[in-house]
Amino acid sequence: MARGMQEYSFGPESKNRQLATLLDLDRYIYFVAGTVGRLLTDLICLKRFGISPRRQQILRNQAVTFGKALQLVNIIKDSRSDEAEGRCYIPRELLASHHLSTRDFFHSRQREKILPVYHQLIRQACEHLDGASIYIQALPARHYRYRLGCIWTVLLAHETLRRLTHHLEDFIAGTDIFKIP
Repeated sequence: MARGMQEYSFGPESKNRQLATLLDLDRYIYFVAGTVGRLLTDLICLKRFGISPRRQQILRNQAVTFGKALQLVNIIKDSRSDEAEGRCYIPRELLASHHLSTRDFFHSRQREKILPVYHQLIRQACEHLDGASIYIQALPARHYRYRLGCIWTVLLAHETLRRLTHHLEDFIAGTDIFKIP
């Protein structure tokens, strides 16, 4: 995690303020959140918690996806405010594939080009959320506190994506903030 955070740091001394490729995005969300999913899963799979080997395998297989889902939702919903603060987690490669520069993406009215970028990111987040649901289902009911914590975060992520999808035009125009009350 520390190596990855250092690699993708957008601190004040950093010359890099935007991710370059889709692979960079995947690596970034792995380091920021996938590693947290692995750590929490390793802790919950300790012998004293009595989780069957079959369930442990499912949890371990989905742990990174669970973390990536939540981080990608945050990247999408915070993309406009991040850009205003001088950071961009939407890769240049993705924007270029839709014939957009970073400036065009955030400061133009080219909705016909901007919408597909967000749709692609939202689809990717939904795929990760599917894995997060598998993760939650593998958690034994007796670990209800941990399970509820996971359920709440996934429900909030789903609701955030639902609102973004239904109000994407307003989001692109910069007139809507997507915080779940």
